[in-house]
Amino acid sequence: PTGEQAALITEAEAKQYTTRRVVFLGNRYTRDMVLRRRFVIGLQEGDLFPRQNLNKAWVNVSKLKMIYPVRPNDVVVQLNRDEKHVDMLICFREKRR
Repeated sequence: PTGEQAALITEAEAKQYTTRRVVFLGNRYTRDMVLRRRFVIGLQEGDLFPRQNLNKAWVNVSKLKMIYPVRPNDVVVQLNRDEKHVDMLICFREKRR
């Protein structure tokens, strides 16, 4: 649920979690590196996890013409509270070629 994800994002930002892993799902034709170059602005693995960088990354990757815009409910955040890490799963929908 979007509300639960928003709460996890708020917790990760407030407690200064770091980004451990960013996984892309649904990119059948678009290469991972293309998405990573666009998405990982301030969200590189090992960086602190600020919400504003996540929002910028959504906007930046949504500019690609080969995918539909990414919405907040397309991102699944999982927290590892013991190690203070964030894992993200970003689901993409590609446009027909």
